[in-house]
Amino acid sequence: MDAMYRKSRYQEIVKKVNLFKNQSNSDVASDDKYVILQEEVNKIIESLRNRGDQENARIHYILLAAPLAAILVWHMIKYGTYTSDIILLVLMGAAFALANYRMNVVITESQNETPQKVSPTSNSKEFIQLKMSYLEKAMDIKRSRLLLVSLFYIIFSPVLLIKLHEVGLGTIPFDSSTMAYGLAFLVAGALWYFYFNRAFEVYEDIEESLSYISDNL
Repeated sequence: MDAMYRKSRYQEIVKKVNLFKNQSNSDVASDDKYVILQEEVNKIIESLRNRGDQENARIHYILLAAPLAAILVWHMIKYGTYTSDIILLVLMGAAFALANYRMNVVITESQNETPQKVSPTSNSKEFIQLKMSYLEKAMDIKRSRLLLVSLFYIIFSPVLLIKLHEVGLGTIPFDSSTMAYGLAFLVAGALWYFYFNRAFEVYEDIEESLSYISDNL
């Protein structure tokens, strides 16, 4: 449904722009075209705002980190594996802190690279280009946040699966830590790649729409 919606939105933009290609290059036609293009950019901006990726990222971190931390503490108490489980807890905390630090860096860099504020005429080419520039920076931030969350899941969800198996059944899968973790990482990597890739496709579609709008300004 989401893919069909994005495809229809792109086709709608193409259809609207094509209406002006057969018109004269009069100022009126040009102004009308800029009005239409700005409306489309505004719709894209609004759709991004409604995605709530920052809150979703926070929820995703909690959904994995909280049960993993609980299982590691339980595993530590039950089997006395203090060193290995404490190391895993520290690594998970460090990964979360590093992800948070990286996002702050990306946001700061994006703000520093943002074009100087100008006051172009509304519905003008320059005004639309300015909005598109802000939109591209926003997408850089959102994609970076999504990438960090996906890496967190690919790295630590296999640990959760193995520890759950150990606590629940009292043994390591396949009676081999190397095989268990190797298979768990392969399965988790494939699963989370396809899961998060759907979200990345949204930004690719938006870039395609912005590229088309830019080409027709």
